[in-house]
Amino acid sequence: MSSSVEFPELPELVPTSIKSVRLESALTKRMPQMHSLSSYGNARQLEAEQYAKEMGAVHEITRNQVKRSQKISKAKNRAAQRIAERKTKLRSS
Repeated sequence: MSSSVEFPELPELVPTSIKSVRLESALTKRMPQMHSLSSYGNARQLEAEQYAKEMGAVHEITRNQVKRSQKISKAKNRAAQRIAERKTKLRSS
């Protein structure tokens, strides 16, 4: 029971020179990527810029609200202080 498996013949190797190897490597170099032709190329960048602009606007609103709240708080504290000072003047007289 001897089974013989036949393998396909391999093609002969062609001898190559250094010049042909250099030429082949020069021909297979990648070309630079073309950014301008992609319709989605800068979509992420545009989205990030829009997000940053919106966050800046929200931050500005928050800052203005905090300033307003601090001014109101100071005004209430000054009013309370004036009322307290008037009461102490009336008690001492």
